Amino acid sequence: GEESQFVLYARHRDNEGSLRLILDGAPFGGSREFTNVLKNTSYKKSLIVQRGPRMFRYPPLDLVMESACEDASSQINDLTASVFNETKSVSQKLYNRGVGDSAVIEFVQPCPKVEWAGELKRDRNFVVNSNSDNKDNLLVTVFNPNHGEAKFQAMIQDRLKTVLLSYREVGDLHWSIARTEVEDDDGNPTSMELDFTDAQEDDYGYASMKWKLANFVPEGIYEIKVETECTQLGGPADFDMFSTPILSGVIDLTLPEQYSQVLPLRDTVLLGEELVVVFTEPLRCEKPFTFDLQVIIDGTDYKFDREELQVVCEGRKIGFQIDPTIGVDVKAIMGKSFSIEIGKIGADS
Repeated sequence: GEESQFVLYARHRDNEGSLRLILDGAPFGGSREFTNVLKNTSYKKSLIVQRGPRMFRYPPLDLVMESACEDASSQINDLTASVFNETKSVSQKLYNRGVGDSAVIEFVQPCPKVEWAGELKRDRNFVVNSNSDNKDNLLVTVFNPNHGEAKFQAMIQDRLKTVLLSYREVGDLHWSIARTEVEDDDGNPTSMELDFTDAQEDDYGYASMKWKLANFVPEGIYEIKVETECTQLGGPADFDMFSTPILSGVIDLTLPEQYSQVLPLRDTVLLGEELVVVFTEPLRCEKPFTFDLQVIIDGTDYKFDREELQVVCEGRKIGFQIDPTIGVDVKAIMGKSFSIEIGKIGADS
């Protein structure tokens, strides 16, 4: 006749990953029957394939179109399907990547994530000062949460372009790309952008690189972040990049200097009277204190460390007095001169 009835269905029995199909705006979970289909007439249908909640790669689908008389679920099937010796159904494999046995349905993934690791994750800040073991570099460690699928270095074969460390001084709007020191072909030191796609990532997803500070980054208060950037696909900006939370830190290699004489400005002080040392710049006064303090009474065996002194640190000032509860022979120290050392005792400070 001039009209026929057909059934369309997708053959994906297990539907691993909960792939969702929408045909002409309605869910397409089983089969869809089409009636009054005219001979020699073209019809257009819209099939949307949506990914499930977790996976980005799925096995291909087989779309099957067959006569309603052959389909056991058809409303008009009156057991005629059992008499067909040769099926007249048509099958079309649906996929968008690969060929043959490697064919898959694959959805574009968001730009890979990256996370802070090591001391930066633990402390949520950084400090480079005269007490740092390495004053020229800051070790930066990150974690690849998708390391089970691929390392950063392998991801650049797909959408990933870079995993860069950026920094800016607090108050600035512009971010600068950090640099790391490497050797050129002749073995001479040079620098390149600090890109974790060039790092040696271990099997657990951790990668470390040194941020070159000397001759590149002046002293100051900085903000840093690590950002992945992917090939743009014209979608939302968040789909083509990912950034860690911003951390702040201090680079301060200049030691504070004493400003004027110790207060009070006179030759004698009373036991229990506060002595104050003023410096040229604000100090790090968070407890526990990062500085040592020692008072030595000349001509006696008295040597008072920070634990035997009452110490106050505020702004540019360090104030202290001898703790009266430790037991001091007042007569033995009366009229004696004394010296004060602040910093790292036993070193140039």
